[in-house]
Amino acid sequence: MGISNWALAKALEKLSPDSINVGVPECESLDLYKVIITCSDDKTFLVDSISEGTLVGRQFNDETKKHDTQSTLDLNDGNTKGLTIRHYYKCHLYEYNSISTFVLFNLTGLVKLQNASFRLIDSVVQYFFNRRTLHLKERVALLRYLVENYGTNGRDFGTLSMSLDLYSLRSLNHPQRKALIKKMDLYLASFVDSGEIQHNPQGGLPYRVTPKAIQTLDVYEIEERRHNDSLRTQRLVIWLTVLMAISAVVQAGFIKLDPILNFSKQQTTSANTKCEVK
Repeated sequence: MGISNWALAKALEKLSPDSINVGVPECESLDLYKVIITCSDDKTFLVDSISEGTLVGRQFNDETKKHDTQSTLDLNDGNTKGLTIRHYYKCHLYEYNSISTFVLFNLTGLVKLQNASFRLIDSVVQYFFNRRTLHLKERVALLRYLVENYGTNGRDFGTLSMSLDLYSLRSLNHPQRKALIKKMDLYLASFVDSGEIQHNPQGGLPYRVTPKAIQTLDVYEIEERRHNDSLRTQRLVIWLTVLMAISAVVQAGFIKLDPILNFSKQQTTSANTKCEVK
């Protein structure tokens, strides 16, 4: 048996089904392979077994768009154009496009070492991420975020996609996640009630930003400018009042500036006297 036949036989010992559950935590136990041959006519051949250089499997059917045509393929007849070996291992997918790379990285165990190293680093990063507090934006800031990230490009969204966009994939394993999602649901429900977003539970992603959101932000910004102008006016009035109070106190004689002026005059007179003595 040649090296190619041996390597393919090792992969086919853990043959993957057509559909795989890649969700967490089910994917943690994955260690399966899928071998795909690209033929000279660019059609793909899904390998199920191998026997003395002959591959047994299913060819892609253009009518059904599935690999459901039983067939055989001889590796030595020159009808093969390419090879892809997919390895589903612990929630990761590794692809090899040649027998040599498959043998080097997979059958030697390097891929498992790489996976273990990656998972160790990832767990450390996740640990420090979980120590952070996930703060949700205030209502107006959140509405502005929805308009900029979903409204301007017409994207639908849900609490899951929104949390991933805000906090990355690591938020899925954060201990605060459930409380954060509940708060998001409350904010989104309030936006639905006031008309800034629409709720369509029948679709894939249930929320969509409406033009009312732009109007709400415009009204808020106008009110915010008025509030800031009012604060500036109040500060100006306070300073003017303080200056007027000081002026009134001086005019009433409670604060006298004459001693300071007289002291200055005395210094001048003393200097003139000394000059005369000389």
